[in-house]
Amino acid sequence: MANPGALLTAAPQTKPSVGDHIEAIGFGQAQLTTVLIAIAGTSFMEGSEVMLSNLMTIPVATEFGLSDRERAGIASVAYAGMVLGVLVSGNLGDIGRRRPVVWGFFLALCSCLGCAAAPNYWILLFCRFFQGVGFMFSFGPACSMASETSPVWYRIPVQALSVYMYSFGMISVSVVAYLDDPTLQALHWRKLM
Repeated sequence: MANPGALLTAAPQTKPSVGDHIEAIGFGQAQLTTVLIAIAGTSFMEGSEVMLSNLMTIPVATEFGLSDRERAGIASVAYAGMVLGVLVSGNLGDIGRRRPVVWGFFLALCSCLGCAAAPNYWILLFCRFFQGVGFMFSFGPACSMASETSPVWYRIPVQALSVYMYSFGMISVSVVAYLDDPTLQALHWRKLM
């Protein structure tokens, strides 16, 4: 028969942590899908947005007859939206990761369509602001989701993919813009949106 005193002195058994379960599952189809959609998608969008902000100012200023200050506002308002998007999504990301990512994608899509159809400068500014919000709204929760669902060994490559996709977004917009107009002076900016 077992010694009853041994039960009192034995080390308590600990439950496996969430991290232990993630390590046991490994990196599979679910993690790959999360990484490709969340990290690669948001990083690509962010990189393309930054490059597009720089490339579209001259053709937009020409079309709408903008001053230098108004032209600077086109890019600046998107960056202001990015700040708001990060601040809001950080708090919402504590409640859940997937919804802010999906909402950010949806907001970015709607605001891009709004920018492409903007009939004047003020509507363009409004849409550009929410374009910035949408792009960054999904970024923080996407990074967290990809990191939290990946085993330790894969976390650095996952975050490296984020940097590569950001650069690929910038390069993609640059190539498409160059193919549209090599001088970048008469870009069809509405089509680039």
